Amino acid sequence: MSRRRILLGVGALMALVAVGLVVFVLIRPRPTIDEATKNRIQPGMTEAEVDAIIGAPEGVYTPGNFITGQKAFEIGIAMQGAAKRKKWVGEHGMIQVFFDNQGKVITAMFFNAPW
Repeated sequence: MSRRRILLGVGALMALVAVGLVVFVLIRPRPTIDEATKNRIQPGMTEAEVDAIIGAPEGVYTPGNFITGQKAFEIGIAMQGAAKRKKWVGEHGMIQVFFDNQGKVITAMFFNAPW
């Protein structure tokens, strides 16, 4: 195989990776993680309704570290009667939502970002 073919193959591979990264950045969910969004979450809502209000499934949505995509933000709060806790971390803070054993919201909290 000629050197030119190898260089063309490597160049094509690099271009494909670059296009993939651009597509990933453009299509990833962009949730709204702020106090106004938290205020829309009401007791009795389902997990699906909460996901729809926030605009994405539970996760870390900070610009953060490009490799891990995470920033350290953990608040250890226990809620009596809660069977499940979900959290969304964003640029402006974190929303935590506690659910009962039927998957209904007990309460939601917003914490401003420490960064």
